[in-house]
Amino acid sequence: MVEALRDIADQLNKKDWNFSDPCSNIPTFSTPHTDQYNNTLVCNCSFPGKVCHIQSMWLVGQDLDGVLPPALVKLPYLKEVNLGQNYLSGSIPFEWTSTKLESLVLSVNKLSGPIPGYLGIITTLRALYALNFSS
Repeated sequence: MVEALRDIADQLNKKDWNFSDPCSNIPTFSTPHTDQYNNTLVCNCSFPGKVCHIQSMWLVGQDLDGVLPPALVKLPYLKEVNLGQNYLSGSIPFEWTSTKLESLVLSVNKLSGPIPGYLGIITTLRALYALNFSS
């Protein structure tokens, strides 16, 4: 899981992630959780052997200026992603079609191109918030 998070951090250009215990929800710097800022991973640790898996990722208002991370596919239990209010560029990676995402927030970024039709392959996706796409 940590290797996957490192790959995701590289793609997002996120420099301040606490990799020592990603499921601890301890932020690497103290900023209050507000609607404009959120730096949270939510894990489900009820798997056999007390194994934890990330099920939600909120990286809102982080000033991230990378790209939408294809490496999200390395977190197979991920259901919710909120990358809103950043400076992410590019388009939605095709690799995400193999995820089990249920909720995806990409609004207020610098994404380009149309919302791809292949998102329909993600049959679990129930909510998509993706304002501010440019063509």
